[in-house]
Amino acid sequence: MLLGLGVALLAVPGHVAWWPWKLTPLLVPATGAWLIGFGVAAAQEVAERDARRLRPASVGSVLLAVLQLIALARYPGRFEWSSAAGVIYLALLATMLITGGVALARARSRPRWPVS
Repeated sequence: MLLGLGVALLAVPGHVAWWPWKLTPLLVPATGAWLIGFGVAAAQEVAERDARRLRPASVGSVLLAVLQLIALARYPGRFEWSSAAGVIYLALLATMLITGGVALARARSRPRWPVS
């Protein structure tokens, strides 16, 4: 989903009416590239299937979601809460928070070296 949103922002930068807050012309490609980076990291995490090796990506996912929620709490008037894009964005943040937290818990619960 992150990868798709990033590509959409880069492919059609003039049509960002579906974004839950106003983006300036400079922020559109920057946000698109940023989302593509997180999308590639998420795809790598799925392909890798080793939570321990992907701990940095999981921490980044949790921190991104927490920092975005803090920003939304700080500037609630700039976010379109009742729009479909707003609801989808909040669901995306919740998914990132949950999946990142589960990946961190799994990385912590697995032993580092095989026990013999």
